Parts: sequence; C-alpha cells; structure tokens
Amino acid sequence: MSTVQSTLQSPSPPSTSTTPGHPHTYNLMENYIPCIHPLCSEHYLLSSLSPTFYTTQKPYGLRHKRGLCPSHAYKDLKAANDACRREWESMRQNAGRKNLSVIASEHEAWICALDVQRSGEAAELEDRQKQRVLGWEDPTSPILSVSVAPLVALKTGGSEKSKPVLEQWDWRYMPRPCTRKGCKRNWYSPFSATLYQWYLQECKFGLTMLETLCPECTRADIEALVENIEKKKAIKEEEWEIWLEKVRKDREVERAFWEQAQSRVVKERGMRFKVVEEKKELELEGKGFEMLKELCVVM
Repeated sequence: MSTVQSTLQSPSPPSTSTTPGHPHTYNLMENYIPCIHPLCSEHYLLSSLSPTFYTTQKPYGLRHKRGLCPSHAYKDLKAANDACRREWESMRQNAGRKNLSVIASEHEAWICALDVQRSGEAAELEDRQKQRVLGWEDPTSPILSVSVAPLVALKTGGSEKSKPVLEQWDWRYMPRPCTRKGCKRNWYSPFSATLYQWYLQECKFGLTMLETLCPECTRADIEALVENIEKKKAIKEEEWEIWLEKVRKDREVERAFWEQAQSRVVKERGMRFKVVEEKKELELEGKGFEMLKELCVVM
C-alpha cells in the first residue's frame, strides 16, 4: 500500500438523522455549522459541546450565546462577566449611604436586565445561523428544500433605529452531487460530521482535497495526482517546484469552477430529497436531476 493510500483512508458515509417518517434524512444542523461572529470562519458541531454549555454559568448566572463557535462564546461570556464585575465596583464606589444589601439587590437587577438583553441577542444569532444554513427558521423540518427566498431580513433587538440584519442562505451546507464524470454516488456534504475534518486534511506536497468531488472520487483524485507528481521528480528541482506550484493553482481554479456548477444544481434543482424505504437510499426527482445529467456530460 502506498503512503498516500495509507494516509487517506476512506471516511465513513455521512451520518443521517432519524426523523419520524424520514429515517434517512440528513439534518444540516446536526453537522458542522458556521460561527456567526463577523470575523470568524470556524465551524463546529453542536453535539461536541458539553450538555451544560448553554446553561447558567458561574459567577453571575449568565449563559453562552448560541450561534457562536465555542471560542467566541467563551470570549463573549468572559466580556459579560467582566462587565458585571466592573458594574459592581462602580456601584460600591458610588453607593453613598446605601448598605451592601441594597447595592447587591441593585446589582442583581442589573444582571437580570443584562441577561434578558443577552438572551435576545443570542436568539437573533441563532436565527441568523439557521437562515444561513437552512434558508428557514425551523431546523427540525424532515424535508430539505430551498423554496424560500435566499435573502432574509432579521430584525435586531434594541432601539427602533436598529437596522435589519441581512443574512444570506449559503447553499454549501446542502448535500451536493459529485462533479466527476460518470459518478452516480449519493449526494454528499463536505460539512457532514464524518467528512468535514477529512476534507480539511493537507496531503503530500501541500495538496488539498477537492470538496467538489465525493469522498471516493476525492481519494482517487489525490492518489493519482501524488503519483504523477512523484514521477515528475526526475526533472530539475527548480523546474519541478515551478510545475508543482502551477498544479496547486490549477486545482484552485478547478475547485472554483466546479463549485459554481454544484451551486447551480443545488439552487436551481427545484426538488426535494425523497426517502425510499425499500432501497434504503435517497432518490432525486425534479428538474435539477435533469440538469445534473447535463452537467455530467461535460464533466
């Protein structure tokens, strides 16, 4: 077995969620989802969080906000706790003749108000996350569909002057077809719990996986490419390095091209996933499936 083959073991098929009447439905919210912090590109699994992650936390009984990755949720809660501590110190310094019990009562009321405010902000973040991933607000729906408008305005909490927050649906979290010509395997998602980390791994020569190919085709693609690169080592090292850099750039162009093709299929398919109990597999129906056939002709 080659080095590449031993490194790139075939990943398990994407996990599916069990929903009454739809036992094989792929639930997007149970797989890798994005952090809604404006400066964050991380993804995380809700199932990887502690069961108490969203319960009240010491010392002030505040909660982590949903919609944020663990790192930003921790930082956000720390900032809120620091604000509570500063408010306590400020109340003590400006207490005048008030005794500690009165100050404590006022501080508790201030914390309660902050908790209500944070709960509203957390609800908005979670709604925006669902809109980005699902295109709707209900994560428990047993059928995947993109029939709703992809751009949704969500009202922010606070004053009447607050502007709506626009959150755009991101098609990439939906299952997609493989772009390899002739591949008829089930649609897959690079953001599934079993595939996300696998697609992120860096391979030999600094190569990366193509998310536009299903897992089986991705492994075959990277193994063939590494084998070809090994053969090219016979040329001068400087020429080989230049050629290898060109290969990497060409793969990025290829990734962008086929991702657009996948995007068209997912966005324009006008169909739903249909579960077939007898075959234990997903069948596709609608105009999008015909479009996929046409795309495969040129792939």
